[in-house]
Amino acid sequence: LRACRYHSLVADVTTLPPGLAVTARTADGVVMAVADERAALYGVQFHPESILTQGGFRLLANFLERAGLAIDGRLVAKLDADLSRQIDGDNVSRPDTRVVTF
Repeated sequence: LRACRYHSLVADVTTLPPGLAVTARTADGVVMAVADERAALYGVQFHPESILTQGGFRLLANFLERAGLAIDGRLVAKLDADLSRQIDGDNVSRPDTRVVTF
């Protein structure tokens, strides 16, 4: 998963409370996601809504489904496809034409 991170803050594994487990890291080991399954608590250290996060709409839809909401998978696929068309290598379309959330 390619994700966009806009910050330099990182979670220190040694300070995580009991029950909170690391569920994702960068290639160099930086904590990017945590979860406490028993408490249904999930957190990410990146921006799933960013135009630079691959599959961000699917990630957000998965979270909403986990929260008990019905999600139209076709809509999520369309949003991800539309966003992919808006990105041209390192150049991104005008900000006023970008789809960044749903």
